[in-house]
Amino acid sequence: MWQDKQERAKELWQAYKRPVLVFAATLLIYDLLSGAKVACSRCPVPDMTPLQHFLFVFVGVESVLLPLWVYLIYARRKYEQDGYL
Repeated sequence: MWQDKQERAKELWQAYKRPVLVFAATLLIYDLLSGAKVACSRCPVPDMTPLQHFLFVFVGVESVLLPLWVYLIYARRKYEQDGYL
């Protein structure tokens, strides 16, 4: 029983490894390079640099594309198991 769960976990990791690693790398890069994150009325934050603006937009776009990528992997695996592909 434990081996079945372990094999299933390995299989899922192999299927979803790329989206997870891309997401983790993006979050790490964003946290390292993003600079100031919070602006309030009492503590003004300087305007975003072009790099910070690019990272903000990139992470926003990626936050839409990565779940779509994961869903497409899930759908492909489901249709393969059902015998449609």
